Amino acid sequence: AYASDGRLAIGDDNGGLYLLPPGLPAKERAPDVLRPVQCEGGTFCHHDSINSIAFSADGTRMITAGDDSVAIVWNVSDVPKPLLRRTHISAVVGAVFLGGTADLISVSTDQKLSRWSAADGQLITRLDINMSPRRLVAASNRPIVAVLGDGGELRIVGVGSGEVTNVSLRIPGLVDARFLPSGTEL
Repeated sequence: AYASDGRLAIGDDNGGLYLLPPGLPAKERAPDVLRPVQCEGGTFCHHDSINSIAFSADGTRMITAGDDSVAIVWNVSDVPKPLLRRTHISAVVGAVFLGGTADLISVSTDQKLSRWSAADGQLITRLDINMSPRRLVAASNRPIVAVLGDGGELRIVGVGSGEVTNVSLRIPGLVDARFLPSGTEL
């Protein structure tokens, strides 16, 4: 994932997280030449593959999601440090900052989409999405996310001000999607 200031965050299959400063030449961006971010005690904060990394719009926080069933919110303004951890029932496929709010959205292999507070980690709402999620993307300025699943399945979920809008489509061959800057088009 890239931050707005050009920093690059990379996660590996062992839970290693690498935060690279902006402006490094491409050959120096390889994670094996840099030290991973570590938690207290000198261990990785994730204990299995990191599936997803996303930065906040202002670039001061980032969220990581992993096969260890954990999503972690990080302060990355100086030395990266975990601010809060949210444990899920199963592997977390994706986690993003919800556009236009101070909340987070995560999706896990138990087919649940969770909205939670970035301030204290409290669960706000949890939805059954009835699909096997593979990827999660968010609009940058609106409380809308898209969940991509197996076989080109696409679920668009709006989770603003207490209402939930849910639209399902199947687009054969679909493996990735992004919202346009308006937040109204995918």
